[in-house]
Amino acid sequence: MKKHRNLWLTLGIIFILCIGGYIFFFAIPKYTATNAVNAYMQEQGLSDDHVKSEKMKKDWKGGGYVATVKLKDDPEMTYEYNYDKKFSYPHHISLLVFKYGSGQNDKDVKYPPLK
Repeated sequence: MKKHRNLWLTLGIIFILCIGGYIFFFAIPKYTATNAVNAYMQEQGLSDDHVKSEKMKKDWKGGGYVATVKLKDDPEMTYEYNYDKKFSYPHHISLLVFKYGSGQNDKDVKYPPLK
């Protein structure tokens, strides 16, 4: 009986450590990245009403997160917000804007990157 108790105790501890690791390494950083992207967009003058679609993905190669945003009032542009704590940009975000897959100059976009 004691053998089964130790097994369940060990499995419980492993389960709790896995859940804690997931929260610490994935859930909290994604939440932080989402808040940073929303704050950056608000400083650009964008609200939730302007957003047509938004996808947040983990950037496994470069680290951090990438938010791909399509806007209602600028439908042909795709705004890509790259979040990484290592960036020294405002809100730790680097903004890239694409039109049909090719990058655009800052002066050609409706909502340029923050300086």
